[in-house]
Amino acid sequence: MATLTEQLLDELKEWCGDIRGRKTEAAKAAGTSLQAIVDWFAKRRQPTAEQALQIQAFLKKHRQ
Repeated sequence: MATLTEQLLDELKEWCGDIRGRKTEAAKAAGTSLQAIVDWFAKRRQPTAEQALQIQAFLKKHRQ
């Protein structure tokens, strides 16, 4: 079973899709770098708790 962080990153990855610039937008919202987003998606790193909350709020805003 996927952890909550994995589920959140899956949602973020789906939102980013192949649309240019979305990873950068997500990185700014999470207060991190584009490379960190790429690393999260590749499962090399995980976001901090604060970044996870920022991502959650970001996705909630964009789902509306």
